[in-house]
Amino acid sequence: MKRFKHIAVISCLMLMLGSIVGGCTSQHKAEPHKDETSQKAKPNKKKQVKTKTRKKSNEKEGAKAARSAMNFAQIKQGNYSSLLGQWSEMAASVNKHDSKGSVWIQENDRRLTVTKSEITNQDARIQGNTLNPNGSNEPLTLSFREKNNVLMADSSEAAIIWNLEFYPAGIAMSEDDWGPDLPQNIDSLKDRIIIRTSNNSYTQVFQKRDNNPTGSSAETTDKRANMDLSQIQTGKFDSIVDKWQNRQGKRLTVRKSQITFDDVDNFGHAATLDGLKLNIPSQNDDTGAPKMVPYFEFTAPAYDQKMTIESSTAGVISLRSNVPGAVIAISFLPRGVAGDIEELSASDLQQEKIVAVGTQNNATLVPNEMVYYRVK
Repeated sequence: MKRFKHIAVISCLMLMLGSIVGGCTSQHKAEPHKDETSQKAKPNKKKQVKTKTRKKSNEKEGAKAARSAMNFAQIKQGNYSSLLGQWSEMAASVNKHDSKGSVWIQENDRRLTVTKSEITNQDARIQGNTLNPNGSNEPLTLSFREKNNVLMADSSEAAIIWNLEFYPAGIAMSEDDWGPDLPQNIDSLKDRIIIRTSNNSYTQVFQKRDNNPTGSSAETTDKRANMDLSQIQTGKFDSIVDKWQNRQGKRLTVRKSQITFDDVDNFGHAATLDGLKLNIPSQNDDTGAPKMVPYFEFTAPAYDQKMTIESSTAGVISLRSNVPGAVIAISFLPRGVAGDIEELSASDLQQEKIVAVGTQNNATLVPNEMVYYRVK
């Protein structure tokens, strides 16, 4: 169960809509992560599942995302209002020093208790930047850092080192960080808190039962209908009817069965999506069909009018149109779903999002400034 960090690599030339477009896009690649502090608890080997695990409780496409966001700034100050709710242990791992490294074990259904000013489990109490192990009179100081939309905290040097990680709903625990055998009952669409100690690398994964608990002080969002992915993939857009805009100033307008784009591919092509049929007038011939364009020694349609559907268990639906050498992808991300969007803030994570781009990469691997949000 190793940590990895991302580095940027340069993508190849992209042939877009019949003309060769030289472009560089950033794409993440994992490489081994070196400990940022010698105090950090470090497991010996990649985990291996030793017990049966339950299926994700919220894995099906179109699952509604959380309405309240982890507030990292508040958490650092010891204000846990954004974490209020019921928490349960979903998984645990331990290194028994039997040459097998850290392995997942049967969870004990232990609880994590969160109040506005305190987080406690069976072993410790956390208040602001201090952690008090049970049975100890000397609190440990926590130092916080943020990485890839995850808040991390490491304790000061002591006989036993503690590490905390706060995963907001929509941020997955990746295979790069946790290995390919992560228990399936851990739900990436729910908030998670991970507590790890250097004592046998004992690690617990706690998960919030309800990201919008009744009676909690969690912030509320707008009252408009939630993005309905099951409808969207049939060409019905009732749940997202509105005006949308990205931070580049580009707009799109959603009606019940139609979306109009100022720029559908980030190459300046205005378009209309009627149901699942895409129309890009500037790329059509006199009959209204996609014109044929050179593609190496052949010719090919400038784009496909009939959109195909790509779905993800992480809660993303993408409508795709093949173009020579690439694809136009229109992706829909409910509240709490991050996809591969770069530099996504906690507040933006809890908004509904649309991405429209021509790409050779993942459909949602774009900078946040290209993401469309509802016009408020």
